[in-house]
Amino acid sequence: MRSSTRIRLIEPADATPIAAHRVRDFEAFRLWEPAQPADFFTPEGQAERIDSLLAGYRTGTVRPGVVLADNQVIGQVTVGGILPHPRARRARRPSCAPDDDGRTRTAPCRGIHPTGGSSG
Repeated sequence: MRSSTRIRLIEPADATPIAAHRVRDFEAFRLWEPAQPADFFTPEGQAERIDSLLAGYRTGTVRPGVVLADNQVIGQVTVGGILPHPRARRARRPSCAPDDDGRTRTAPCRGIHPTGGSSG
């Protein structure tokens, strides 16, 4: 049977599975993760964290997501430090390689969607 893996925007409902993963994997990541207060490992603590991440998403500074395998949350990823392209004129679209004439496009790139999907 073939499995499906993808990344989508994090949602408040993801707090419970993420908290479960944090508790389960605490020892495995202890050497690399900074110390966190006890409530960080609860669904409520993760809900607060997700709210903060989504606030950053709305301002365009981060792209928080969850990794799904067969539609089950198996991890969390956040792309941060997103800076607007100086020529984007407020467009929040990915910038692509130059066209044949040497100009950089700010229209959506073929195969890349801001929603994380693919156009093929």
